[in-house]
Amino acid sequence: MTETQKTFLMTGIVCASAASVVLGVGVRDAVDLGLTRSGADTVASKQLLASRAVQTEIPEGEYFDQLAGLLKREFVDPIDDDLMLASGAIRGMVLSLQDPTTIYMDAKDLPVYRKALSGQFEGIGAELVFEMPPTAGPQPIHGADAPPAEPGDLVASGSRVPRVLVTYVVPNGPADKAGVEPGDWVEAVDGHWVVDAETVDLLRMTQQKVQSGEWPVSKLDELRKDLRERTRKSITPARAMQRLSTGSGAMSVSWHRGERVLPTQIVAGPSRVAPVTQSEGGSLRVRLAPGVPQMLAETLKDRKEVTLDFRGASVGSWEIAKGILEVLVPAGSYGELIREDGKPPIPVTVAKGASAPYKLGVLVDAYTRGAPGVLASLLVERAGATLISGSLPQEPIAVEWKTLPNGSGYTLGIGKWKARARASSEVGQ
Repeated sequence: MTETQKTFLMTGIVCASAASVVLGVGVRDAVDLGLTRSGADTVASKQLLASRAVQTEIPEGEYFDQLAGLLKREFVDPIDDDLMLASGAIRGMVLSLQDPTTIYMDAKDLPVYRKALSGQFEGIGAELVFEMPPTAGPQPIHGADAPPAEPGDLVASGSRVPRVLVTYVVPNGPADKAGVEPGDWVEAVDGHWVVDAETVDLLRMTQQKVQSGEWPVSKLDELRKDLRERTRKSITPARAMQRLSTGSGAMSVSWHRGERVLPTQIVAGPSRVAPVTQSEGGSLRVRLAPGVPQMLAETLKDRKEVTLDFRGASVGSWEIAKGILEVLVPAGSYGELIREDGKPPIPVTVAKGASAPYKLGVLVDAYTRGAPGVLASLLVERAGATLISGSLPQEPIAVEWKTLPNGSGYTLGIGKWKARARASSEVGQ
């Protein structure tokens, strides 16, 4: 095993073990709050849980070496691929963040997602993002007076479940032909219910209504029966996004649009849109993909003004956004990306920049977010661009794309956009 592989494996194992500790604490909390099905179960569960009062120190290096060795020795089938173990551990780590901007892609799917950045789509021909619905609805009931909890209640009680949202539809692509629109979000794929927060909220509300005596217990029983039926044939939002983004052939997809659920039949397959396109009105739609800064510079030759269309733009690399910024604005300081937990901010600076500033206009909508949202906000708030339509996103997050040694990768939010107070000596007055 090479040193890179060893480092990758150990990183994955550390992350997996950390996630296991967090899960153990969560289960302990659930038991303490009385979320088990019966008193007998509670006693049995507590006997299996380590006490928080016990402080056990294990040398990390030795512990993780032993864990890796144990898996290889005791698993029923031979384990010959160390990177496979690490990849699985990192997948779990990324998913545990419950962050809609952080997505894991395996070695097979990563090239498909990267091609989509350049406008070469597979699947249904749409840009899809995870969106965390607003936290709403009553909290679950705990304690001795709570209705008996089902196994799913334990997970639902402390989770926020993302939904898969459409932000952009490729013109004349499979989704467009089926009538899918930006703002639709996925209810089911090929008869598999996609787990969603709305159902969780409904369960919580029903628990509270039953507890207060407003509704009979039969209401809760009916909902639990329905939920059990759904979960027998269900998939996670991550699997739904993977299927819709990389799948091919006929698929049946149900979408939420407002209060309605719309069934569609989609024949998934390749669809294309140019990385830089010009509308009839003259505005430019640019994708945050490799090579786009150079294409944009060539397109803008002999032009003094340009309107950039970021409507529906939700994916792309912050590195590419910085390259586009270099084409559009003169050298100078343009704010910073803010990070939490006392981490220093990331300054946004342009070293060379345009020789002369363009007269800029910006189009955005409710689905402008991520790195495109940061770029649009920066151009308006710091570079003097005119906001022609829409409202700038609130605290958009700059996202970078990371590739791992085994060919898999993930997206990672690195900071939120925040404009700095302008100084008279700075660009963009």
